[in-house]
Amino acid sequence: MSSHQRQLRSVLRIAAIALVGVFAAVQTSSAFLESSVAYSFTGTCTDCTNETATLTLQNYTLGQPINKDNFVSFAYNSSVIANKTITPAGNPTLGIQGGLPATLPGPSHPSFGIRESNSNNAWEFEALSDGTWCAGADCRSDTGTNGVWNLAAPAAPVTGTLALTSFGLILLILMGWILLRRSPGAQLS
Repeated sequence: MSSHQRQLRSVLRIAAIALVGVFAAVQTSSAFLESSVAYSFTGTCTDCTNETATLTLQNYTLGQPINKDNFVSFAYNSSVIANKTITPAGNPTLGIQGGLPATLPGPSHPSFGIRESNSNNAWEFEALSDGTWCAGADCRSDTGTNGVWNLAAPAAPVTGTLALTSFGLILLILMGWILLRRSPGAQLS
């Protein structure tokens, strides 16, 4: 076997190992994604516009109380409050209460509140079962009515990237195999 053929076989082995690694990584990440669910909150703001809130939970059953073990993140944005995100990491002042409705869409059941304190004030979001809600420092920046929770639109799947990467690796392996077959005196095993 020539030096060129040995190098080509090495490249093919590396490409095959990389392909297996890509598939293993996708399986691992999809298992995490399946256990986390994002919920969106919409309402009619009385003193702001373009308000959006997304609550991401893991291992949560609708209609049950939310606890810190369920909590992944909370993000809020409006014309008054810009991109507020709360995560449990390194957040000893995090407080969560209440839950989401047993069926979606619907208002909080009985209520939902999240609070993050610091030495100056407390940032909080609260949504009540009658649809009223508030957000901001001590819950005074944004207020509104008609608050409803629903499943958030799923994130764009990563499968397109996976498919393209897999296709490229498979094509590389196929091209190498064809080159090996065309090499004079090559023996494929």
